[in-house]
Amino acid sequence: MFNLFKKHTMDQDKAFEALKLDKHITLLDVRTRIEFKSGHIDRSINLPLSELQIKVEKLYPMKDKKFFIVCQSGARAADACHIMKELGYTDVVSIGGVSTWNHGLKH
Repeated sequence: MFNLFKKHTMDQDKAFEALKLDKHITLLDVRTRIEFKSGHIDRSINLPLSELQIKVEKLYPMKDKKFFIVCQSGARAADACHIMKELGYTDVVSIGGVSTWNHGLKH
């Protein structure tokens, strides 16, 4: 099981480079709206974990789209990856939390 979790995570420096190179990656921030407003990664879209299961399929019907998921520390991002995988999304990766993001935040 641990290997399955590792497969769906990515180092933040690699994620930063991938986001620079591929503008088609959707970066979802699953924190609350208040947390998101306090500082977020450039290009991230706020879709709180509490709303993810209800809204993600309507917002993103293409199940093979590439997603990076982030939260505050990484726990909710892992939960969001699990939910999206259960919904049939095939390319979902947790990049951890904004608390360890070293590439600047937008306010």
